[in-house]
Amino acid sequence: MFDRQFELAAIMCTDILGYTALMSKGEENALELIRGNQALLKPIIGQFRHVWSKEIGEGTLSALASAVDAVPCDTVVEHIFRGDSDIFPRIGLHGGNVIF
Repeated sequence: MFDRQFELAAIMCTDILGYTALMSKGEENALELIRGNQALLKPIIGQFRHVWSKEIGEGTLSALASAVDAVPCDTVVEHIFRGDSDIFPRIGLHGGNVIF
């Protein structure tokens, strides 16, 4: 009945709080913010055995090998953005069976 391969994984979702308001103030600045956000996140995600899965507007979706890697990765991302007054990331961590 089930021919799909499920794997237990941790999923990290990120987005930028207030992005729509930033976009309404200036599209070029908002798009540069997205590029900068992704340039910062991709190397961190790779360090923690994550798979960069998808970009959705200013948001990202990544699959993590385990919850053990998810929390330290989240902590590093939060520390990087802590001093930036333009970026207020929201990060959600979820666990469960996924289809890759």
